[in-house]
Order: sequence, then C-alpha cells, then structure tokens
Amino acid sequence: MKKATRAEKSTAYHEAGHAVARYYLFHPIRKVTICPDKNDDSAGHCEGKGRSYLDGIDVEISPRKQSRMFDNIKILLAGREAQRRFNKRSKRSVLNCQAHSDWRKAVDLAIRLTTSTRGTELLLEWLRHETESFVQLRWSDIEAVAAELLDRKTLTGEEVREIISLRYGPLPANETEEAK
Repeated sequence: MKKATRAEKSTAYHEAGHAVARYYLFHPIRKVTICPDKNDDSAGHCEGKGRSYLDGIDVEISPRKQSRMFDNIKILLAGREAQRRFNKRSKRSVLNCQAHSDWRKAVDLAIRLTTSTRGTELLLEWLRHETESFVQLRWSDIEAVAAELLDRKTLTGEEVREIISLRYGPLPANETEEAK
C-alpha cells in the first residue's frame, strides 16, 4: 500500500471531523469518503441521510429547528477545525475550496438565525469555539476515523459507528433519526 500524501491526510482529517460531529450530534451518516469528486470539485465528502442543510428553512424557526441548525453549523465547521488541529500550518485548512464551501454554508445558516451582521459574526464565533472544543474532546475518534479513511478511502455510516463504538460502546438510543 502506498503512503498517503499530506494532502490526503488533511482530507481524511477534514472528513473525519464532519463524520464524528455527525455521529455525536445524532445526524445520520450515509457515507464518508476521501475520494475526489470532479463534479463538485471536492477532495472528499461526508454525506448525510435525509434533507439538505437548508431544506425547510422558514421565517418562523422553532427551538428544535434552531438547535438542528446550530448542529449543522457545527458539523460544517468540524471538518475545518479537525484539519486545522491535524496540521496547524495547513493552507488548506483556511483557504481551500472545500473548507471555504463549508464556511459559506455555515454563514448561510447563521444569517437565517440572526437579525444583524454583528449577530451573525458572534454566533459563528461562538459555534466555532464550541466546535473547536468538540474536536479537542473527540480527537481520538477523529484520528481513528481518519486512519480508516486513509486505509479504505470510503466508509459507510455503520462503519463509522463501529469504529467509534469499539472505543466506547454505542451511544444512547437517540439513533432513531437514522430510521427516517
């Protein structure tokens, strides 16, 4: 097996950050991959089950929907934060298309939750700090998922759950979301 490049490792940590955040925030995972997708110019992606992050956004946002939107922002930011932690000097962690795309989606969601530019900035800063703390707390899970991604290139949601569950046991039964 050939040795992974630094770029492949950065992508693996980026996608593992998304996958681990999805797992702990009870957002189902269809698959996570570090195989490039020429159609959307990505080096990899973490695909969830169900609706898009912007589906069903209304003027009236219930507390439950607001909580899910906060979760979605954290999931979007988790890739960038994991990649940053893996390689603090990585230009990709700040400037690459994928991290930039994730950031733009996070900003889109934050704008829908606030009434001012300053409010959006403060919300994103708070959620970035929350995500940074999450990545630090769950770093060993991110490393385990990234290692498997480097080995297998693509993992199903079930495989991600198995990797993490082997370490700590399964999460409590909020996984009913996956049945949807």
